[in-house]
Amino acid sequence: MQRELIQYKADLHFHSRNSDGVSRPSKIITAALEKKIAIIALTDHDTLDGWKEFWTAAESVQHYHQLLAILGVEVSTTQGHVLLLFPDRDQAENFSQWYVPKKPKDDREKLHTIEDVAPRALAENQAVCIFPHPGFKLIHGFSLEDIQTFLQRIDPESGNRVGIEVYNWMTQVFLWNYGSISQANKAFASEHNLAQFSNTDGHRAAHVGKGS
Repeated sequence: MQRELIQYKADLHFHSRNSDGVSRPSKIITAALEKKIAIIALTDHDTLDGWKEFWTAAESVQHYHQLLAILGVEVSTTQGHVLLLFPDRDQAENFSQWYVPKKPKDDREKLHTIEDVAPRALAENQAVCIFPHPGFKLIHGFSLEDIQTFLQRIDPESGNRVGIEVYNWMTQVFLWNYGSISQANKAFASEHNLAQFSNTDGHRAAHVGKGS
Protein backbone atom coordinates (compact mmCIF):
# COMPACT_ATOMS: atom_id res chain seq x y z
CA MET A 1 0.00 0.00 0.00
CA GLN A 2 1.49 3.31 -1.06
CA ARG A 3 1.74 5.92 1.68
CA GLU A 4 0.44 9.40 1.01
CA LEU A 5 3.07 12.13 0.92
CA ILE A 6 2.20 14.95 3.31
CA GLN A 7 3.69 18.36 2.58
CA TYR A 8 4.04 21.24 5.02
CA LYS A 9 4.86 24.87 4.36
CA ALA A 10 7.83 26.00 6.43
CA ASP A 11 9.78 29.24 6.85
CA LEU A 12 13.02 28.61 8.71
CA HIS A 13 14.93 31.90 8.37
CA PHE A 14 13.29 34.93 9.93
CA HIS A 15 14.34 38.04 11.84
CA SER A 16 12.49 40.16 14.38
CA ARG A 17 13.08 43.63 15.75
CA ASN A 18 15.49 42.05 18.23
CA SER A 19 18.12 42.08 15.45
CA ASP A 20 17.68 43.73 12.04
CA GLY A 21 13.96 43.07 11.52
CA VAL A 22 11.09 45.42 12.31
CA SER A 23 8.33 43.15 13.70
CA ARG A 24 7.81 41.77 17.18
CA PRO A 25 8.32 37.98 17.46
CA SER A 26 4.64 37.58 18.38
CA LYS A 27 3.60 39.29 15.14
CA ILE A 28 5.62 36.72 13.18
CA ILE A 29 3.60 33.97 14.84
CA THR A 30 0.36 35.77 13.96
CA ALA A 31 1.46 36.14 10.34
CA ALA A 32 2.40 32.45 10.14
CA LEU A 33 -1.13 31.52 11.22
CA GLU A 34 -2.68 33.91 8.71
CA LYS A 35 -0.51 32.54 5.88
CA LYS A 36 -1.18 28.92 6.94
CA ILE A 37 2.51 28.22 7.52
CA ALA A 38 2.97 24.96 9.44
CA ILE A 39 6.53 25.53 10.70
CA ILE A 40 8.12 28.89 11.51
CA ALA A 41 11.57 29.61 12.99
CA LEU A 42 12.96 32.73 14.63
CA THR A 43 16.62 33.22 13.68
CA ASP A 44 17.72 36.66 14.79
CA HIS A 45 21.32 37.71 14.24
CA ASP A 46 23.56 36.88 17.22
CA THR A 47 20.86 37.22 19.87
CA LEU A 48 18.37 35.00 21.66
CA ASP A 49 16.41 37.95 23.09
CA GLY A 50 13.25 37.28 21.06
CA TRP A 51 12.91 33.64 22.06
CA LYS A 52 10.63 34.14 25.10
CA GLU A 53 8.06 36.29 23.28
CA PHE A 54 8.13 34.03 20.21
CA TRP A 55 7.64 30.85 22.24
CA THR A 56 4.94 32.35 24.47
CA ALA A 57 2.98 33.53 21.42
CA ALA A 58 3.29 30.10 19.81
CA GLU A 59 2.21 28.26 22.97
CA SER A 60 -0.92 30.39 23.21
CA VAL A 61 -2.18 29.16 19.83
CA GLN A 62 -0.77 25.63 19.54
CA HIS A 63 -3.82 24.10 21.23
CA TYR A 64 -6.03 25.45 18.45
CA HIS A 65 -3.75 25.47 15.40
CA GLN A 66 -1.18 23.11 13.92
CA LEU A 67 1.83 25.39 14.16
CA LEU A 68 5.36 24.31 15.06
CA ALA A 69 7.53 27.17 16.30
CA ILE A 70 11.30 26.60 16.25
CA LEU A 71 13.83 28.55 18.27
CA GLY A 72 17.00 29.35 16.33
CA VAL A 73 19.74 31.90 15.77
CA GLU A 74 21.82 33.19 12.87
CA VAL A 75 25.39 33.19 14.13
CA SER A 76 28.00 35.52 12.64
CA THR A 77 31.33 33.73 12.21
CA THR A 78 34.61 34.74 10.67
CA GLN A 79 33.74 32.64 7.60
CA GLY A 80 30.13 33.80 7.22
CA HIS A 81 26.69 33.31 8.72
CA VAL A 82 25.16 30.01 9.85
CA LEU A 83 21.66 29.16 11.06
CA LEU A 84 21.21 26.89 14.07
CA LEU A 85 17.72 25.48 14.73
CA PHE A 86 16.82 23.47 17.82
CA PRO A 87 14.41 20.50 17.99
CA ASP A 88 12.70 21.60 21.20
CA ARG A 89 12.74 24.22 23.91
CA ASP A 90 14.95 22.17 26.25
CA GLN A 91 17.74 21.86 23.68
CA ALA A 92 17.43 25.55 22.86
CA GLU A 93 17.75 26.48 26.52
CA ASN A 94 20.75 24.16 26.93
CA PHE A 95 22.40 25.93 24.00
CA SER A 96 21.72 29.31 25.59
CA GLN A 97 23.66 28.23 28.67
CA TRP A 98 26.97 28.07 26.80
CA TYR A 99 26.54 30.23 23.70
CA VAL A 100 28.02 33.73 24.04
CA PRO A 101 26.84 36.03 21.22
CA LYS A 102 29.56 37.98 19.42
CA LYS A 103 28.42 40.68 17.02
CA PRO A 104 30.30 42.04 13.98
CA LYS A 105 30.09 45.62 15.27
CA ASP A 106 32.17 44.61 18.28
CA ASP A 107 35.24 43.43 16.36
CA ARG A 108 35.30 41.04 13.39
CA GLU A 109 38.55 39.51 14.62
CA LYS A 110 36.75 38.47 17.81
CA LEU A 111 33.85 36.71 16.09
CA HIS A 112 33.29 33.00 16.56
CA THR A 113 34.66 30.61 13.97
CA ILE A 114 32.27 28.00 12.64
CA GLU A 115 34.23 25.41 14.64
CA ASP A 116 33.55 27.33 17.87
CA VAL A 117 29.81 26.92 17.66
CA ALA A 118 28.30 24.57 15.08
CA PRO A 119 29.94 21.20 15.95
CA ARG A 120 29.03 21.57 19.63
CA ALA A 121 25.45 22.64 18.83
CA LEU A 122 25.11 19.67 16.49
CA ALA A 123 26.54 17.17 18.98
CA GLU A 124 25.21 18.45 22.30
CA ASN A 125 21.97 20.19 21.35
CA GLN A 126 20.84 18.11 18.33
CA ALA A 127 20.72 21.30 16.27
CA VAL A 128 20.02 21.50 12.57
CA CYS A 129 22.72 23.57 10.85
CA ILE A 130 21.78 25.48 7.69
CA PHE A 131 24.15 27.62 5.65
CA PRO A 132 22.09 30.61 4.47
CA HIS A 133 22.63 32.33 1.11
CA PRO A 134 25.90 30.44 0.39
CA GLY A 135 28.15 31.92 -2.23
CA PHE A 136 26.92 35.48 -1.65
CA LYS A 137 29.93 37.02 0.07
CA LEU A 138 28.35 40.48 0.08
CA ILE A 139 25.77 39.29 2.60
CA HIS A 140 28.11 36.99 4.54
CA GLY A 141 27.33 33.71 2.85
CA PHE A 142 29.81 30.87 3.27
CA SER A 143 31.79 29.81 0.24
CA LEU A 144 31.08 26.28 -0.95
CA GLU A 145 34.74 25.46 -0.30
CA ASP A 146 34.41 26.45 3.37
CA ILE A 147 31.22 24.40 3.70
CA GLN A 148 33.01 21.38 2.24
CA THR A 149 35.86 21.82 4.73
CA PHE A 150 33.35 21.99 7.57
CA LEU A 151 31.65 18.79 6.41
CA GLN A 152 34.99 16.98 6.40
CA ARG A 153 35.61 17.94 10.04
CA ILE A 154 32.36 16.76 11.62
CA ASP A 155 31.16 13.24 12.31
CA PRO A 156 28.80 11.67 9.74
CA GLU A 157 25.88 11.50 12.18
CA SER A 158 26.00 15.26 12.70
CA GLY A 159 26.35 15.71 8.95
CA ASN A 160 22.86 14.31 8.52
CA ARG A 161 21.56 17.51 10.13
CA VAL A 162 23.45 19.94 7.88
CA GLY A 163 21.87 21.65 4.91
CA ILE A 164 22.08 24.74 2.75
CA GLU A 165 19.64 27.28 1.41
CA VAL A 166 19.12 26.80 -2.30
CA TYR A 167 16.47 29.53 -2.39
CA ASN A 168 16.47 32.72 -0.34
CA TRP A 169 13.64 35.11 -1.18
CA MET A 170 15.32 38.23 0.16
CA THR A 171 18.54 37.52 -1.72
CA GLN A 172 16.88 36.88 -5.08
CA VAL A 173 14.98 40.17 -4.76
CA PHE A 174 18.12 42.28 -4.49
CA LEU A 175 21.04 40.48 -6.17
CA TRP A 176 21.29 40.38 -9.97
CA ASN A 177 23.49 37.26 -10.11
CA TYR A 178 21.22 35.16 -7.91
CA GLY A 179 20.29 32.55 -10.53
CA SER A 180 23.75 31.28 -11.40
CA ILE A 181 24.89 31.03 -7.78
CA SER A 182 21.65 29.34 -6.75
CA GLN A 183 22.14 26.66 -9.41
CA ALA A 184 25.68 26.04 -8.14
CA ASN A 185 24.31 25.67 -4.61
CA LYS A 186 21.73 23.11 -5.73
CA ALA A 187 24.41 21.10 -7.53
CA PHE A 188 26.67 21.21 -4.46
CA ALA A 189 23.85 20.10 -2.16
CA SER A 190 23.00 17.18 -4.44
CA GLU A 191 26.65 16.13 -4.75
CA HIS A 192 27.13 16.11 -0.97
CA ASN A 193 23.69 14.73 -0.11
CA LEU A 194 22.74 17.81 1.90
CA ALA A 195 19.22 18.85 2.82
CA GLN A 196 18.04 21.72 0.60
CA PHE A 197 16.00 24.58 2.07
CA SER A 198 13.85 27.32 0.63
CA ASN A 199 13.53 30.23 3.06
CA THR A 200 12.35 33.82 3.16
CA ASP A 201 15.07 35.53 5.24
CA GLY A 202 12.25 37.87 6.21
CA HIS A 203 12.60 41.07 8.18
CA ARG A 204 8.95 42.01 8.72
CA ALA A 205 5.86 39.95 9.48
CA ALA A 206 4.41 40.72 6.04
CA HIS A 207 7.28 38.68 4.52
CA VAL A 208 6.21 35.40 6.18
CA GLY A 209 5.78 32.68 3.57
CA LYS A 210 7.46 34.51 0.68
CA GLY A 211 10.19 31.89 0.44
CA SER A 212 8.34 28.79 1.60
